Amino acid sequence: MDRQLASSNKIAKQREALEDTVSTTDAGVSIDEGSIRSAGAQLQGGAECLFVDGTDDRTDATEVATAIEDRLGTGAPNLPGQGQSHWLVSRMVALYAMDFRRGYEDIDFKSSRPPSSRMSEAKIKDSRKVQALKLAGYTLAAATVIPCLARLDEEAGDPPEFMTPLPKLHDCAVIKIYADMGKF
Repeated sequence: MDRQLASSNKIAKQREALEDTVSTTDAGVSIDEGSIRSAGAQLQGGAECLFVDGTDDRTDATEVATAIEDRLGTGAPNLPGQGQSHWLVSRMVALYAMDFRRGYEDIDFKSSRPPSSRMSEAKIKDSRKVQALKLAGYTLAAATVIPCLARLDEEAGDPPEFMTPLPKLHDCAVIKIYADMGKF
């Protein structure tokens, strides 16, 4: 924000600027004009950062966990129920799509169609669709490959508790071939 506005006494204009920012998020913030603060001119080349003094649910692990459960848990709206087609992959894509400022909340993954086809219909920039799908794919691939690499490593010894049980040796054969060919 312009330093002059931030350091002025134009509280209504400052509140309007903060409300514009809040409107781009899912936050339901009520702005009390007496709690508006500013900081950062020396750090931002003369620009100021306006903020509202108060509590921030993002610093409370219980609030964050509850929000994640509400949006990605087994009872989350717009996501398939546990055990239905694409139920895990849809959650991974939805998790990465939540990085978008807006648009992700309209994506309905409940369909029996794969998340990639649901994302193609989303009103989001193509680059962001690709990013969400790519990050979900990398995460799922790592969840498959890393336990197989542990299974195939003769010197690894016992795997950590969170990796047990390891996949069966024959389930990792294809991954081993791809790794030996340098395709990862």
